[in-house]
Amino acid sequence: MDLTPWLFFLLLAFFLNPLSTSSSSLSRYIIQIEEPIELLVEASLKRWHESFLPPAVEGSSVEPRLLHSYSDVFSGFAATLTDEELQVIRKKRGFVRAFPDRVLRLMTTHTPDFLGLEVGSKGVWNDSKLGSGVIIGVLDSGVTPGHPSYNDEGVPPPPSTWKGSCELETGCNNKLIGARSMIAGTAVGMAPRAHLAIYQVCDLNGKCSIADALAGLDAAVKDGVDILSLSIGDRSMPLDQDLIAIGSFAAAKKGIFVSCAGGNDGPVENSVSNEAPWMLTVAASSVNRSFRAFVKLPGGKVISGESLDQPSNFTKSSLPLYYSTESPTCDMDPPDDSHRGSVWVCEADISRVVGVAAFAKSHGARALISISPKIEGATVRITKMDFPGVMLANQEGSELISYWNSASDPFASIIFSGMVLNVSSNPTVAFFSSRGPSQASPGILKPDISGPGLNIFVA
Repeated sequence: MDLTPWLFFLLLAFFLNPLSTSSSSLSRYIIQIEEPIELLVEASLKRWHESFLPPAVEGSSVEPRLLHSYSDVFSGFAATLTDEELQVIRKKRGFVRAFPDRVLRLMTTHTPDFLGLEVGSKGVWNDSKLGSGVIIGVLDSGVTPGHPSYNDEGVPPPPSTWKGSCELETGCNNKLIGARSMIAGTAVGMAPRAHLAIYQVCDLNGKCSIADALAGLDAAVKDGVDILSLSIGDRSMPLDQDLIAIGSFAAAKKGIFVSCAGGNDGPVENSVSNEAPWMLTVAASSVNRSFRAFVKLPGGKVISGESLDQPSNFTKSSLPLYYSTESPTCDMDPPDDSHRGSVWVCEADISRVVGVAAFAKSHGARALISISPKIEGATVRITKMDFPGVMLANQEGSELISYWNSASDPFASIIFSGMVLNVSSNPTVAFFSSRGPSQASPGILKPDISGPGLNIFVA
């Protein structure tokens, strides 16, 4: 039997309907549908949402298609679909529109005293009863159970309006009343007697799915929170396409106050995120606290910086300075061993400084002086380097480089002074804090306020 004609038709069918991985692969979508005519209980709502999806194959190993079933802040659901299946759903009665899932960015002690929230006979805290009875829902990357921030001493039980749950193995308490994950981490809180409910919508790498974030919003509203705090955001887009804006609008209509981070894309104009008028959009500013460290030059000049790595036994003697004009960013091996035992001076931003410190240490450096890029202005961002070091703003770093250029044998000593309060010239807006106005709607001037957001430690 001649199979040539059959092979021809098989090849023709393949080219007419190729097995393209781009069309048959699964992607995540948020599907908006018409609101139900009558109020449905959770189980019925889920079944209605599942009716839009392709039928499950019995015995199939494919993961369930329905990811989230929304009820309180959005009419619809999130699911994994092929392009072909999405086209079928588009034709179904009740379909409104589909949003491809997007990756959002995670944006986010002494602060209460700095803001004048005094505990005692006066101050905002006292007038507000220290936040007693208020439930704050936080959408973030998780929670660290057992951290002192969640000590519930003196905190009353949550109000009867609380309907949430706790998924922590260690359990919750009167302070941390709820903890839920929407995906498949000695300080004092800002409202000492308020209750916290944490909704994990981001992984530990700072990646957040819009579908998971919307699920967190939905769960928080359903649980009965009074305030929503979101340290996540996306690029500016029309408000009718911004699912965080849509979800938070539904929350605001229910009387829930929504506070969002303005973003970390500054100092560029029109870079602000979360610009909907019904959100409180918060810029990042400094606090009057410094982890002070100094670079002292032989002539007596002292250059001020900051450091989280301040060993008590570090030498107070002057040490030689090593700086390479060929490799100011310290990404090249030194030409010889003459630099060993020196303090390295490197131009590095916060994203590189840990690696630079390890590189310097591996080459025999005693300490690191890191100089921030010019674009960061007076902002000094600090992080643990696990190596003695000082981080300088660009202007202070330029003074050090000028000394190095003028000295035949440059030396300096490092002085660690620990944490210092009541630092002047604060608050100032951090260079990375996003600027307004809104790109999508230029008539909206954002951010609304600024709050401590530079070198803040969270749990």
